[in-house]
Amino acid sequence: MKRVSVDRLVRRIQLSQLSLATSPIGNRSIFPSAHRFGCILLSSMLFACSAVPAKYRELAVPDVTLTAMTASPQQYRDKVVILGGVLVKEREEEGHVWLHLKNRPLDAKYHPHRPLSLEGPEAGHFWVTAPRQDLPAQYRKWARMTVVGRVIGTTHEEPVLLLMYARGWDVSGQNDEAWETSINPAYLPVIPEGLHGEFQP
Repeated sequence: MKRVSVDRLVRRIQLSQLSLATSPIGNRSIFPSAHRFGCILLSSMLFACSAVPAKYRELAVPDVTLTAMTASPQQYRDKVVILGGVLVKEREEEGHVWLHLKNRPLDAKYHPHRPLSLEGPEAGHFWVTAPRQDLPAQYRKWARMTVVGRVIGTTHEEPVLLLMYARGWDVSGQNDEAWETSINPAYLPVIPEGLHGEFQP
């Protein structure tokens, strides 16, 4: 399917609204209806382009940032969140892989981007974990990824997520692939001592 940029899509809808708004029906303008139709169409297109399926968006706490999670870790305990990141290192313990990600804030379509400041709290790190056999074969080649996970703890003030869904992009940002876990979301792996886990029973 040919990709159409969001900017171009918005421009097309604006032009369609203008055309409809200047077309009279008797002595009445149909601009209000055209405007509503354009907004609905644009909203539908944006959600269709989202990097995260609707079932995960509905589960997740909306508009979560790494800054908020770091400031109030207990508030997000056992909550589902959506974050973006770049893989910087990993380790394996008892069949589980622990991925250390450098945070990349998400835009409205859940695409990760560099934070405005590389020194601020949004430039921090977090961990995600999943069983080795469940991880996609190409995850190390992803230039960046969007992840959905349940918060199971923190380590050195960095959140730790049990991975539920991930979408990764290559360097170009054009080629992407998605992955979903088959693990029971209620499962709670033990955070390795090397990660200095907190919140464990």
